[in-house]
Amino acid sequence: DPVRTVSFNNCILLKKPIEFAIKKMHLLNGARPMDNLEYTLDLPMEEVFAQATISTQAISHMLVFPDGGKGVKYIETAFIDEQPESKQKEWFRAYDYILKKITYLYKGKQLLLKTPENPCRIGMLKKCYPGAKFINIYRNPYTVVMSTINMFTKEMGLFCLNEPASHQVIEDVTIDLFERIYKKAFRELDAMPPEDYIDIKYEDFCKDPEGYVKQIYDHLGIDGFEEAKPYFDAYLESQKNYQKNKFELTPELRDKINAKLGFYFEHYGYEMQK
Repeated sequence: DPVRTVSFNNCILLKKPIEFAIKKMHLLNGARPMDNLEYTLDLPMEEVFAQATISTQAISHMLVFPDGGKGVKYIETAFIDEQPESKQKEWFRAYDYILKKITYLYKGKQLLLKTPENPCRIGMLKKCYPGAKFINIYRNPYTVVMSTINMFTKEMGLFCLNEPASHQVIEDVTIDLFERIYKKAFRELDAMPPEDYIDIKYEDFCKDPEGYVKQIYDHLGIDGFEEAKPYFDAYLESQKNYQKNKFELTPELRDKINAKLGFYFEHYGYEMQK
């Protein structure tokens, strides 16, 4: 949730006072700037925000210190298995501490982690946590790239403490990152036992979310779907009026995506625009 990630170091002692202050001052009113999801105190948050508070090995530092584009160096922290051993040890100490603390806070329940950079390190996560299982939700690459550009632009505008990167830099970095992530992810998913991961097409999931959640439970061997089903139903009902962002694909951006991401179109069977 927002409190336990952003104030990770102090979230055990200060969670209740912070939540009281948030409610009293109406600090979480409105929607997230990148995707229109309504802010709530129990909104799931990416563990990378917790990691950014206790480690230098977090890609989100790029949004705070973009340095006119030089901040792209923080992208390397996501590809942790390609870093020197000292950096890998720093990342693991921080990440493992986060998982242990969250497990303690939630009384040993199964963790579901959703940081977007995790596809950069599937092999590393499997090596560190052999029992880990993965849900790979894939989507039309034009939409993903435009959504990511929107996210980087808006979050950088909110968080940056020095010169933000230009739109051109954000655009090029996003496409290059997408290419690098999925060429690596495809190799690492292919090397994994098929019962330890599942591919879900986003467009299909939106048509039958409950059916696909059931499929995820069954394929990964997770118990408790029937007990969890009322909570899924309630959440789906609460989101029935949710409106997705709409983006306009320019010919220039289309051509850049086509030039770099043909392998992704082919892998998942998406049609490339001409």
